[in-house]
Amino acid sequence: KEAKLFFGSSTLIDCVVHNLTYSGARVVVPVGVKLPEAFGMTFDGGYSLRPCRIIWRRENETGVKFL
Repeated sequence: KEAKLFFGSSTLIDCVVHNLTYSGARVVVPVGVKLPEAFGMTFDGGYSLRPCRIIWRRENETGVKFL
């Protein structure tokens, strides 16, 4: 599933979400993208925003918990 990640004052990153559950997901971002410990995720272009916190990282994959 495609999503967008928001952090900072105006940073927007496209990503692909796998293993989506009510409590979290596995997020794949482009190689070289450094995500902060907390950010927002949207599946609908910014109409709703899910706050997230990183729980694990590997190369371009990140496990997040929804807050």
